[in-house]
Amino acid sequence: MRYPARYYARHIKEGLVHYNDKGTDKLYLVTNDALQKMNKSFEGKPVYIRHVDEVDLDKMKEESVGRVVKSFYNEFDGAWWLEMVLDDEAISVVEKGWAVSNAYLPTEYGAGGVYHDITYDKEVKDGVYEHLAIVDNPRYEEAVIMTPEEFKDFNEGRKAELDKLKNSKEIEMTEEEKAALVESIKNSLTESINDAVKNAVEAKMEEAKKNAEDEDKRKLIREIAAVSAKEESDFEGGMDEKVREIIGLAEKLGYSKDEANRNSSDEEENACHNEDEEEKEEETKENSEESEDEKTNESEEDKKDEEAEEKKENSKSFFDIFKNAKAKEASKVVMTQRASIELGKQRYGSK
Repeated sequence: MRYPARYYARHIKEGLVHYNDKGTDKLYLVTNDALQKMNKSFEGKPVYIRHVDEVDLDKMKEESVGRVVKSFYNEFDGAWWLEMVLDDEAISVVEKGWAVSNAYLPTEYGAGGVYHDITYDKEVKDGVYEHLAIVDNPRYEEAVIMTPEEFKDFNEGRKAELDKLKNSKEIEMTEEEKAALVESIKNSLTESINDAVKNAVEAKMEEAKKNAEDEDKRKLIREIAAVSAKEESDFEGGMDEKVREIIGLAEKLGYSKDEANRNSSDEEENACHNEDEEEKEEETKENSEESEDEKTNESEEDKKDEEAEEKKENSKSFFDIFKNAKAKEASKVVMTQRASIELGKQRYGSK
């Protein structure tokens, strides 16, 4: 024999229940509202092993195996539980895995209807619990009996699950938060798109700039080729003017902006070139201030020849490309009168 022990049992839950009504199987709906009304009536009711047709108050003490202490709603699983005290006989069948089945008498019915797409015959609006049975085949599939320790662990586990679910729901954003997040993402995407567009535009501009510089070079090359192809007679100053024009175009090609930016040495070379040009311009200015008597045609021609010779030296590498463009023109030699006389003496002798 053992002392009576306390247990907890889940005995009913809102939903549809099968009943045998005068030999006919019926489907009834029992809601939480009805179970709340019935709840108090379960306190102190007897517990039997298997159901009895009727509770005999005179034999209840001898025939029952325990008492219901109270019935209550368990928020952790949404079902109605009870606390009960069982004697040794009842404990023995509980240890075998038996569960509970309540017995109540409806005192108020409602009309039939549809619950979760299932048609039911009646609704139990109120009732009175009569007894609790411990059976091996309970009416409610979720019916179960637990010790106080098991019940405590069960509730703690359910509470943890609910807290986790609650936290996950709390993490879910409100409409305002969603709108703010969408706006933030949109702004971020806009910035990324703007950066991408900016980079693409800059790349296109750089490419266009390079193409333009390349086009400028091609244009200069075409101009140099065109000048080289012209006859000496097309130039007012003859071959000298032709050479000066080619050298001028070659200098532009050599000192174009993209070539100058390629390395620091080119920049220094350009700077030196500009300084030389400035010095030349200064010297020219000083020379221009000399007396008009000293500015003879001969000195002017000598000055031009010196400038042409200097440009030839500075742009020799560029002019070399084009000086042989036309063999006919390149082979022509301009002779002074004195040189012609000397050549005649050599060929025909002097008289």
